[in-house]
Amino acid sequence: METILSFFKKPHPFNYKGNSSLASGLIIAFLLFALQPFGFGQLDLFPRLWKSLIMGATTTFTLLASYGLCTRILPQTFQNKQWLVWNDLLFSAFNVMLIGIANSLVIYWLKLSASDLPALVVNVVSHTILIGIVASFLLLFIEQSFHLRTELAALQRLNKQLETRKVDSTESSVITFVSEKGKPEFRLDPNEIIYLKSEGNYVEIFYVNDQREQKKELLRNRLKAVEALLPQDRFFQCHRSYFVNTDRISRVNRGGRDYEISMKGSDKSVPVSRTRADQLIQLLKTD
Repeated sequence: METILSFFKKPHPFNYKGNSSLASGLIIAFLLFALQPFGFGQLDLFPRLWKSLIMGATTTFTLLASYGLCTRILPQTFQNKQWLVWNDLLFSAFNVMLIGIANSLVIYWLKLSASDLPALVVNVVSHTILIGIVASFLLLFIEQSFHLRTELAALQRLNKQLETRKVDSTESSVITFVSEKGKPEFRLDPNEIIYLKSEGNYVEIFYVNDQREQKKELLRNRLKAVEALLPQDRFFQCHRSYFVNTDRISRVNRGGRDYEISMKGSDKSVPVSRTRADQLIQLLKTD
């Protein structure tokens, strides 16, 4: 059960703008041609083919219109970074209803049924839901598979780049860390700092000493206040509770729904929130 729930919470590409709409139309056209509902079985080969293509095209244009309208009315909901599998399924269910209504009008216009329009809409929408469930899940798994392969390939290229990356290890100004009361507590070279973690009213600062051993200092202060002390060109907030030294990033991995990064000098991975992952990857690519 937990595995199923985690699948529905996976990030999913929002492709209704183009490729997915076209693919959905082609799938619907194929299913109509092959399964022959709505009187299609009574048609000869070529009339059945072009009428299937017309309804497939209707499906594509309905999806594109739905995308354009919904993204204007609810722009925040349709942000690609927040789009998950369950969002895609809900939007697909909404679109199936629209496709059923649109194709009812096409069938009525093509005179493929003797039913009046209200009865035709009920019949076509119910059939479209059955066909749409098959098409939606088929397309969902195809897109998930392609999305994961694309992400993994991109991460492999990035990690190879990180393996050969040359880091500028020139001396930097030592940072004096102060408590929330403004009292100097300790000083560290930025080159030695691995990452910083917010822990309640404290900040844990992980670093390596002269013997290359990982050590930790505990500072009573807020992470936001400590941020002002860090060189902005070398430290990145990858999560609301973490700042990392980008020079010490050795690898970026995919951990379930989110990313995580391995750090030189530490045996623990640092989480990366989904909203910051793209920015971090772009930063490392141009580093």
